[in-house]
Amino acid sequence: MKKLLLLLTLFLALSLVSCDEKEKNGPTPDNKTENVGEVNPTGDKEEVKEEELYVGYVTTSYSSWRKTYSLMSTGKLNLLSERQIYGTPSTTPDGKYIFYRHTEYDSTTQDYEERLFVLNTDGKRSIITTDPKAYKIDRGGKYVVFENKEGVWYVDNFDEPNPVRIGDNIGYYDMWSMLYTGVADKSVAFMTEEGKLYHTDLDTMTTTLVCENATRLLDRVSKDRVYYIADGGLYVSINGTSELISAEYRLNSDYPAFFGANGNYHYIAKDGRLIDITNVGASHITLSPNEKYLANYASKELVVYALGEVGVEEVARYAGEFTAVEVYDDGTVIASDAKQKAFGVFENGAFKPLSECFILMKNAEYHNGKVYFILSDGSANLMRYTLGGEVELVKENANGGIFVNANGCYYITDKDSNGCGTLWLDGKSEAVRENVSAIK
Repeated sequence: MKKLLLLLTLFLALSLVSCDEKEKNGPTPDNKTENVGEVNPTGDKEEVKEEELYVGYVTTSYSSWRKTYSLMSTGKLNLLSERQIYGTPSTTPDGKYIFYRHTEYDSTTQDYEERLFVLNTDGKRSIITTDPKAYKIDRGGKYVVFENKEGVWYVDNFDEPNPVRIGDNIGYYDMWSMLYTGVADKSVAFMTEEGKLYHTDLDTMTTTLVCENATRLLDRVSKDRVYYIADGGLYVSINGTSELISAEYRLNSDYPAFFGANGNYHYIAKDGRLIDITNVGASHITLSPNEKYLANYASKELVVYALGEVGVEEVARYAGEFTAVEVYDDGTVIASDAKQKAFGVFENGAFKPLSECFILMKNAEYHNGKVYFILSDGSANLMRYTLGGEVELVKENANGGIFVNANGCYYITDKDSNGCGTLWLDGKSEAVRENVSAIK
């Protein structure tokens, strides 16, 4: 009996010590995973892997079996194919998927088959369709509309494609004006070879015949509006009912969302609404990539406007006869003056010349505070200007053009008669790759 009382006393004492320790140390978590990642047994910081995104593509050599690589945000080149792909690959705006048409040998048919592929950043490749024709990714990168010999289809799951048929065919004479996807919503409009214009609400999967004899489809498309040209003039279909805008009209060749009609100029907003921009004009204009700014250089001055939801607002005005202009989403403007044979940037309210020669806009680019341009004086020297700084020489003989993204400026030097040169990245002393024919 004494032994039993002694054991009970010891047990109670140990229990009291244990409870006191719990009070001092705080409550024990019910779920042990709460502390995962907070304590590293080795004492080393866990390495966070940089996300790889698609930012462009590179082709090498000049034979029909040239290789195509995807350019990643990390600067890596990943092989897409052992032979030349068809056309230009397309990436979603978020950089997580790349689409491309390619012909490969199929052991089941024992023949070469052309397919439309989609590849995600984890390396998973899926077949969208065999025997692809026209295709277009929507501007938000959420879905793709494509055509094959069996009709027009829609896909919104790129990892597990399950196409849904929405129409018969798309005309071929000008694919880019025969198929448009919505900017502000999930909608698409397309024209057939016979001129039939269809509109599809991709949320309800409802397809409507808008016009029997259309000749051109205009950008934009939205759930309730489609702009198009047919016999009699320029029309808009609003919720399925067509209205004539004007029998006489003038389209902007570079920007299908701009047109003149009835003595006025108009801009079709992203949601399909028509905005009057008569005070701006619509002839010699250029837009920033995401349409935040518009620059008009039709007269002896350059005017920059901010594009809003209901209209345009002037933000800057510069004197000068500029013949080539680019405007960017932060409001920066670069331009060439053919008469003065100068190229430069607008800074602190004035035009700052950066060269003593005219520069083609395909050889000039601005990104993140830096202007890159290739001299057209015969040297093909690549120059760099940092806003507020000085013009610097980057590389001599950059005769293969430039490609600028968040990584910096890529450029090709010493391009030979076969169209191949060496690919470099500004700031790196070693070449990215030799025998490169193009980067886009």
